[in-house]
Amino acid sequence: MRDFLENRPVVTSANLPQEKPEASPLLHPGLPCSSARDPEFPKVEVKLDAEGKTTEIVVTCRCGERIVLQCTY
Repeated sequence: MRDFLENRPVVTSANLPQEKPEASPLLHPGLPCSSARDPEFPKVEVKLDAEGKTTEIVVTCRCGERIVLQCTY
């Protein structure tokens, strides 16, 4: 079986630029739902079970898109 990394360039810290990038919002500025200045979004809701363990994390975007992360132990 061949190694999937075969013939791929090796990246080390010496290959990376030494400049520190400017801080930028994590959201893409061209998307209609992105707003780094809107304090209400994204909304994050944590759902707990009876024992207090996290069962779901729900992230809601300003545009209405929801991402549900299910947590299992």
